[in-house]
Amino acid sequence: MEEKDVVKKWNLVKPASDLYTVICKGRRNKLQKRVLNDLHHYLCGKLVESDEVFDSSVDNNRYSTKDDMIVYLKEKYKTLGEKTNILLREHVKFGKELKRAGKEFMKHRKKWCINDKWEKWIVTIVGISNSYVRRHIQMYDFAKIYPKLLKLNITFTELFKMKTRIENLFSENKDAAEEWKNV
Repeated sequence: MEEKDVVKKWNLVKPASDLYTVICKGRRNKLQKRVLNDLHHYLCGKLVESDEVFDSSVDNNRYSTKDDMIVYLKEKYKTLGEKTNILLREHVKFGKELKRAGKEFMKHRKKWCINDKWEKWIVTIVGISNSYVRRHIQMYDFAKIYPKLLKLNITFTELFKMKTRIENLFSENKDAAEEWKNV
């Protein structure tokens, strides 16, 4: 006789979770809070004082032509690629420029006689991968919400890898989120 048959015969209800999960549920919440608290302390320990304030406004007059945009993006990409330990702030500023360039591209695409979509154009003409562009734009958007993150003495890659955990921290701990929103 199979387990299903026994359950049906005796009108038994199978528990939604096993005993281990029920016993450890409280521990998991405490452990998760401790991990998030440790992450907050780690981030606070990596803060560096800086007088520079993050400007999320966009300069709409930088690119007068498509060639200006191509030259600027190629030079900036090359500069960031040459320096592995460059400041996090520079990567985020590049994300801001990429986002703005994408908007300019969509606005002037027909005028510039470009048939490609932004994703294909940025790869073929500028030579930047879509994932690189997407990561930088995501981190720019994240830094707009939490500008204090730009004062961290960590690499762009390290911050990107921790982004989901930091978002969890900020969703669980509203005080920490407010602290990182204020510069």
